[in-house]
Amino acid sequence: MEIATAVFPSHFLLLASLGNFSKAVGKGMGRPVFRVIQNHFAAAGNVGAVAAKEEVWEVTAQLTGYALSVLLLQALQDTGSWQKVVGIWALVQGMHVAARYLALRQLRFRYLNQKRAGLLVRAHVRGRAVPSIAACNQMEPLLLPASAMQPAITFGCSLEQAWGCDVAQLQPQQLADWVQLYEQQGYLLVWREGHAYVVIKQDCKQLQQALLRAIWQAAWLDSNTVATQQPLQQQQQRQQQQCSNTALLKSSLDALDGQFGEFLQEAHGLGWNTDVGVFRVGKTRVVL
Repeated sequence: MEIATAVFPSHFLLLASLGNFSKAVGKGMGRPVFRVIQNHFAAAGNVGAVAAKEEVWEVTAQLTGYALSVLLLQALQDTGSWQKVVGIWALVQGMHVAARYLALRQLRFRYLNQKRAGLLVRAHVRGRAVPSIAACNQMEPLLLPASAMQPAITFGCSLEQAWGCDVAQLQPQQLADWVQLYEQQGYLLVWREGHAYVVIKQDCKQLQQALLRAIWQAAWLDSNTVATQQPLQQQQQRQQQQCSNTALLKSSLDALDGQFGEFLQEAHGLGWNTDVGVFRVGKTRVVL
């Protein structure tokens, strides 16, 4: 924005103000990332020392950057071409973003989020070894949202969101059978359109474990069902048939009960902390 003031001098005040505002927003969003990086490299618990060293490096880099900027602007002053200034600025910013990305790639998180949990359970469900902390962090796509990962799953849905229709349209026995399947779970899961919709129970006492179990069940369903294309007029009927397929859901829960303990044991053996996680969970809870 500040560079653009030279191109549009009549809008100097607006562009300069937006530039300062953008820098403030970027600083506010960047500081939490810096704290995470500092905590990661403070292996001996010396966060203060690492933070002080990082501040020294930052000031040194800023002063060096200012000096280079002055020299560069003086070299470009005689040309009178703003295109070169913007081009060099874009190149420097691209290098800065690339360096930040490589720095984030060095982090090794022991706790789970939806993307890392999905990578772990998909490997286990498919009979492969659970990825190590280093391997999983390298596999995690930093630029993709969790919604783009498999298994596709949404936490904290209402009953209407989960079934994709008004619950009053469903048969009472159908709902009763579905609820009974999850009597021993802290959640209820609906599988439709290759997507898992998880309804959290109000009395769920171990939410972290419930979410992880739901992800494992969703990965099993994703690996044991095949998506099909059908006309739009059959969509609602097909969704309800798939949702009410109690045999499929029961098979997934049987597999969950039989293999989830093995999954946890293997994950703990690799150093994963499954008791702490970062998941986006809706606020809706149901009372049964």
